[in-house]
Amino acid sequence: MPNYWGYRIDTNARDYFYKEIRDGRLRQGWGFNESQNLKGNNVDVSARRNFPIINRVKKGDILLVPRIEGWDEIAIVEATDDFYNGYEFTIDPKIGDYGHIFPVKFRKCFSRYNDNVGGTIRETLK
Repeated sequence: MPNYWGYRIDTNARDYFYKEIRDGRLRQGWGFNESQNLKGNNVDVSARRNFPIINRVKKGDILLVPRIEGWDEIAIVEATDDFYNGYEFTIDPKIGDYGHIFPVKFRKCFSRYNDNVGGTIRETLK
């Protein structure tokens, strides 16, 4: 049984993140300095708070990404590898940010106002 995770992005760059997800890369909305590399030797203190995700997201888990295709749309993506194994840190050279990359497969988007989405999920994914 897969685990389900919420995953936030920089909503100022929704089109960029949506394209990346369609290309199999879930990027995190920060990651502009090598010291933020979660597999680096001297990880920045602020980046360390993301360590728990390294060992917890596994291949086959589902990640829900709010506001990716539209403001009220949630993308469903599936982890195609364990986070620890699949994670890479490559800062986008054109943007100078978003270095955290995790391999995923895009499944679909849904509206958080869909009748089949429970109130708890709606509140969580606001």
